[in-house]
Amino acid sequence: MRICLILKFEYLYLLSVPFNKKAKKSRIPLLMKPVSLLVFALCLTSISSLLFSNTTSNPIRSALYKRFESLISASKPRTESLKHPIHPEAKLKFVDYCNYYNYPVEVHRITTEDGYILTVFRIQRKYSKITTGLPVVFFQHGLLDSAEGWILNDESKAPAFMIANLGYDVWLGNVRGNKYGREHIHYDPDNNAEFWQFTFDDMAKYDLPAFFDYVSIHTGIKNLLF
Repeated sequence: MRICLILKFEYLYLLSVPFNKKAKKSRIPLLMKPVSLLVFALCLTSISSLLFSNTTSNPIRSALYKRFESLISASKPRTESLKHPIHPEAKLKFVDYCNYYNYPVEVHRITTEDGYILTVFRIQRKYSKITTGLPVVFFQHGLLDSAEGWILNDESKAPAFMIANLGYDVWLGNVRGNKYGREHIHYDPDNNAEFWQFTFDDMAKYDLPAFFDYVSIHTGIKNLLF
């Protein structure tokens, strides 16, 4: 078996070198190729019978398994050894995330003309309370995103937090289909395919006007920054 193991690696190397017909001296004689394949096949057969036999008292197989398990355990990431450990707020949702950083937050549910129920968040300056009369800024996320995209960064670099701390009344919309826009007056997104019968154009046609109208009525302003 030891001979087979040695031959296995030697012939695996030989088989990996292409035969060069133009070279004066080939590294692999043409007649050795069939012999190499035969020996390689015999080695694989011997190794497979060694590793996968039903004999429980096989010391070689046990040693190989222990070595494999040690390599797997060594490759697992260790949180304590990370240069930048995971922050405790990394998996928090929008409201909990704002509360974690002491920003006042409100949750508003808006129904569009075609029946989608969407969530809009409202935040203001850190350590303050929600109040009216402030200039309004509306943040709208891009495709395949949510309002969380405006706050999930270092607090000093998160656009929504930055603007709120400048004294603005910040509103953040969520379009249909994202994690905060999975409701409809008739359809269930998990059971009704009709829920998903919309296009990106519908987001501009129905979602955005619903947001603007709601914020305008709720705050009493006629113009807002978008």
